[in-house]
Amino acid sequence: MQKPLFERLEEATGKVHSEQINYSTNPNLSPSSLSWKQALRLLEEKGNQQNQGLAQLQELEKERKNFYWEQLNPRLSAVANLGAAIDELASLGSDTINFRLLGNITIPKPFTLYAERYALELQYYQAQLDFERSQRRSIAELYRTFLAQDDINYDKRLQSTRPDSLLTPDNLLQRLSQTKAKQQLQTEIRQKQITRRLNALFSTPGQNWRPAPETLPNLEYPKRFKKLSFEHGFGRLGLKQAAAQIEANRANVSRTKYDRLPTVNFNASLPTLYSNNSDSEARFEDIQLFTGTSKTFSFKDSSSRGQETAKERAKDTRIRISLELEREAANLKNIKQRYQANLDTEAFLLQKLSYLKTNSPQSSSSLVLAHLAEIQTTEENLVKTRRARRNIDLEFLIWDEDAWRSGNSLTSKLRREFFCRKLPLHTRETRSLAQALQKKLCIRCR
Repeated sequence: MQKPLFERLEEATGKVHSEQINYSTNPNLSPSSLSWKQALRLLEEKGNQQNQGLAQLQELEKERKNFYWEQLNPRLSAVANLGAAIDELASLGSDTINFRLLGNITIPKPFTLYAERYALELQYYQAQLDFERSQRRSIAELYRTFLAQDDINYDKRLQSTRPDSLLTPDNLLQRLSQTKAKQQLQTEIRQKQITRRLNALFSTPGQNWRPAPETLPNLEYPKRFKKLSFEHGFGRLGLKQAAAQIEANRANVSRTKYDRLPTVNFNASLPTLYSNNSDSEARFEDIQLFTGTSKTFSFKDSSSRGQETAKERAKDTRIRISLELEREAANLKNIKQRYQANLDTEAFLLQKLSYLKTNSPQSSSSLVLAHLAEIQTTEENLVKTRRARRNIDLEFLIWDEDAWRSGNSLTSKLRREFFCRKLPLHTRETRSLAQALQKKLCIRCR
């Protein structure tokens, strides 16, 4: 016997409450060390966004394979009739039961069949692009989390090695307000944030991951950031997504145009395939085909308004994409300038640090302490500069096609075969739009 609804809800509430209490009373599990390769494997096997994207692609792939079969396959149906009075139910026979097997051939409208197939292909193509973009963002977020752990490790070393003799009256009040207990509390909060971020990426609630930053591969953008350009494929994924949006709007305009034309209908009439009360057999020549055309007229002229709406939407999309291209071109230039300034600052700090370490004063203790404090400040500024540069590295990474295509140590464990098929461009307008888009980014379609 099934339990009442409210009793089941009460049990479910109790289980969730117990899990909540467990997380609040036992938060400090022993940390599990996590290397970069292990993290990529977990992201591939258990990642929530990864699994959702793959499930959507698999579902669309199944629809693509079964599309024509589902549209064109014959439908079979069975009908059973009982023809007898109530007082004759005790003596039922084959003559009182009529069983028939019927078939129906579906002949879809040619344009409708093509339009639905084309829309499915376009949807599958866009899903591939969305999955690739989501995959890249997940890896970049994972890399950023490892860097956050590296920052925590550095701050711990800095706190343990900073000599108390470097305290001066100027920063004594600040040191008193920021005690070691508060610093430790802030470190614990940052560590828990990293754990929650990793659990969200891996779909592993309750785990206590401890990333190992020393296992991170180098991005090597300081050596090649100047080569990043739209001419050499930078941002190609965004270009493909923009082209897919343009093509979707073009297809929508074409559909509204065909909706205004008369509709051609095809029908087929099949004889009964089987009947227990008939000896005749269904023959192929008994199939009858019917065709006709129809056109609906309305004083509201909604089809004309729908076509105008589709054209306006396509026009708005083209303008929006052009503005995005203009903004992205300016952003790339600004980011590269900021990156170069960051590298110049880093080189200056390294040179200054080298000079300070090789030229220390020997005259008085106060000058020595001031010199050590300056070394400490220079090292901290150097770390901040490198942290800022690493954040820019991740901005480059998402749109750098070479990094994802070459299968380097950063992405080799989480690369799937990614096919980008060319979509047919049927109209002169769409072809010119695509060419203008590619010319603006100076990219040739392969």
